[in-house]
Amino acid sequence: MFYIDNLELNSSITDKSGYYMHYADNLNAELEYSYLRKAFSIKKIKTECFFGGKFLSVLNYRNFHYYSGNSIIFTEQLNSIGINFLMEKKVGSTKDDYLRFNINVPIIAYVVLNDRYNAVVSETFDKIDFNKNVLWQIFTNGDVVTLNKLFEYQTELSYTKFLTKHIGVEFEHRFHFYYFSQFEDLLHARYLSNQFLIGLIVKL
Repeated sequence: MFYIDNLELNSSITDKSGYYMHYADNLNAELEYSYLRKAFSIKKIKTECFFGGKFLSVLNYRNFHYYSGNSIIFTEQLNSIGINFLMEKKVGSTKDDYLRFNINVPIIAYVVLNDRYNAVVSETFDKIDFNKNVLWQIFTNGDVVTLNKLFEYQTELSYTKFLTKHIGVEFEHRFHFYYFSQFEDLLHARYLSNQFLIGLIVKL
């Protein structure tokens, strides 16, 4: 599954009409692949449970605008492998109507731009040779982090309803949170996304 959104987040302090501007351009993109096997069934409530793993690649880019057009960029990119659990309950009158709950907890991740705050102590710029490919250097200077530094989970609660034999709609609540250490446990990145989505399903 691939997911992307591009939003402008306005601050409650001021808006863009004043001299002091506080808002952020926010870009989120996720690419994920999961593999699940049926673990057990709860026949009394018509629920099946699946267990497996998920690969998740996340890009978060934010450009904060403040004080008469000045701005500063923050971004995180992490690729993780984690534990994935899915509960699926049949609801409604047709066999294709389901209520699903999914939770994913990464156990290891490769984090790009993990040391970007080190510019304060001149470490980041010392590592980068601007005569070479800067993007490649940034990507290859990432960090492998595990649960001791990384805390992340993603949940999805969805209801799928088919209106005809081939056309259906899906209502989904998606919650994603992560927190990881940036520089020797002194600085940290925190990200939280709470979304309500409506999708169209076409079954061939």
